[in-house]
Amino acid sequence: MNAEKTYFGATRLHDILKSYPFYAGVVDSFTELPKTNANVNASFTIGAQRWVIKRYPGSYLTESLKLSHWFQQQLQSTAIPAATLVTTNTDRTYVTCDNACYSIHTWVTGKQIDYAKDDIPSAVVESLARNLARLHQAGKEIYSQQPAPRRRQNLLHWPLQYVARIRRATHWRLPRLLWLRLKPVKTAQDRWVLDTFARLEPMAKQIGGFSGQGFSEVCYVHNDIYWGNLIFGPEDELRAFIDFDKLEVGSWLYEVGSAAALCATSVVNIRDFIGAYEDEAGISLDIDLMVLAMMTKTVRSSLWCVLAHLQGTAADPAWLRAWSLHLEICLQTIEAFAQAK
Repeated sequence: MNAEKTYFGATRLHDILKSYPFYAGVVDSFTELPKTNANVNASFTIGAQRWVIKRYPGSYLTESLKLSHWFQQQLQSTAIPAATLVTTNTDRTYVTCDNACYSIHTWVTGKQIDYAKDDIPSAVVESLARNLARLHQAGKEIYSQQPAPRRRQNLLHWPLQYVARIRRATHWRLPRLLWLRLKPVKTAQDRWVLDTFARLEPMAKQIGGFSGQGFSEVCYVHNDIYWGNLIFGPEDELRAFIDFDKLEVGSWLYEVGSAAALCATSVVNIRDFIGAYEDEAGISLDIDLMVLAMMTKTVRSSLWCVLAHLQGTAADPAWLRAWSLHLEICLQTIEAFAQAK
């Protein structure tokens, strides 16, 4: 076993795993996974079984994380494809150790979509849409039985919040945007940031001018639907939604638009996604609201890329570049869909 990483020394790992019924003192293999946010993930095997262990800073042990774990346990009695959250010997969903908390999920074997290389397969689009409709149905049913407070927020103001953060960002007392303009030799991503921000700032202001009343119907939503949190099988069928850490009570309609925006490499994909969701849910979606949600999500994500590049906070610049270009394609496609609808 190799568990000599900063967050997962062998002794600490033993102290965590001893709380679980499957652990008998030996771990056969251990691999820390790439760090993408505040939590740190690793996979480990015991015999033929594999799990994922997630480490959260102590500040993450909040009512939000407890709500996420509770919801995941509710899903385990449904047919919704999701990784199973493992409980301890005392039926807890996490273990605290050294000012952090840890949770364990079963490993889901499958693939993730490489959006940077290929168009999104039609089977992926349909499977994601239909399973998201099922997830929302479960979220509505669970919410009706045990509601939780909704955070007071206007989803349509998020892009403007990123604009403000970008404008406030400084480097050696200079605004980072100005510093980037003055930079004598610019990279391709530097140029993308300058061009993209100039286009997105007025779009963010336009989006922020809408009331958002159409997104008032709420339920429990995943709140982080993107390709890294979706596992697919060999036939492009969705095998699992993973990483419910950002779960909240929010607009299910906005999340439909956010997920549709992921698939927006072609107008056909957008239409197929909306059609599959409507068919599975037995409803008709408001296309104008779908466009607004897709635009909001894509503009917000693109502005996040701008800020991440300016501040140098992206762990993998190559990933940031690929994601930025993918979002640019999606935004162009959403605009074409809006004109053709």
